[in-house]
Amino acid sequence: MPSRRVRSRRLLVASLTVLLLSPAGVASARPCLNCEDPELPGPGGPNCGIAATGEPTITSVPRTDAPVTGTRGTWSGSTTRWSYQWLSNGAVIAGATALTYTPTPAVYGTQLTLRVVGSAPDCESVADYSAAATVALGATPTSTTAPQLTRSGQTVTATAGGWAPAELAYTYQRQWQRNGVDVAGATGTSYTLTAADAGQQLRIRVRATRGGHPDSAPAYSAALAVEAAPDPDPEPTTDPEPTTAPGPVSTPSPEPTLEPRADTTTPVVAPLTLRWKGTPLRLTGKAVVGRTLRLSLGTKRISRALDRADVTIRWFRGAKRVGKTTGPRYRLTGRDRGKRIVVRVIATKPGHDRFTLTLAKRRVRR
Repeated sequence: MPSRRVRSRRLLVASLTVLLLSPAGVASARPCLNCEDPELPGPGGPNCGIAATGEPTITSVPRTDAPVTGTRGTWSGSTTRWSYQWLSNGAVIAGATALTYTPTPAVYGTQLTLRVVGSAPDCESVADYSAAATVALGATPTSTTAPQLTRSGQTVTATAGGWAPAELAYTYQRQWQRNGVDVAGATGTSYTLTAADAGQQLRIRVRATRGGHPDSAPAYSAALAVEAAPDPDPEPTTDPEPTTAPGPVSTPSPEPTLEPRADTTTPVVAPLTLRWKGTPLRLTGKAVVGRTLRLSLGTKRISRALDRADVTIRWFRGAKRVGKTTGPRYRLTGRDRGKRIVVRVIATKPGHDRFTLTLAKRRVRR
């Protein structure tokens, strides 16, 4: 028979075993309120009779960039406070924790849901959800002010114009047009005039776009008239042949006399015409950046060919005069790339009509 000490030890072990295995000695796990939505709060206490008796609702069709309002539904029990959370395709939308929410372009086309959680102090929280609604397209952007064109030298710049709703940020699709026809590749905010634009009408077409909204109708600027470029002429040209005015006219004396009265009328003499004499003038050289274009004759020889008239030479890049270059040679630079180079020879001489000769080269290559 075991001793008293052994029996006491066995009794103590048995008591501890019973205590540890009893329900009071086991830590109970706290269940989640909605195991599919771990962001919801835990029970926090008894139910207190809190229950959603009418589900939350979304009161209108949600549209991009337009506020939409929800209702919390109806509740029973001792509910004293509610919290709200908008969901897109079941995912939480950061910061969307009020009854009113404005869908952004990022949630366009998704399923929008409002979750409402009802609770009270020391009571279990209860959640309910609205029916899902698809986020539809927002309002179509509308033009309020036409695009405006501003020209500086050979560059034309365009504004996007004004658009409504004005508080939204838009992306703009631009297209420059020449006489109403799209200019290939011209889709920027500015446009550099070319020889093809001379004498034409230039404008820009703008559309406003934003995610989750239909594209706008096009808006057009007023047309900008581009002046004509100098008229190229590869052969020497002169002004039309002058007409010869009648010679001196005698005026009879009002007094009777046997001799005719002397003529005191100043004769009218038509200006003479400068005519080109000698080898035709040509523009030589390759139209390549870094090369030099030359007139086939120098200034003195041009003067002799025009009866020693005073000669002025002017160079043009398209329709714009090139600095102060006045000699028979012009070295092409990077600024000439893609432009047509024109040279104009002007000759003047007292008593003669002005003589003008224009020569041109095709567009300058790289």
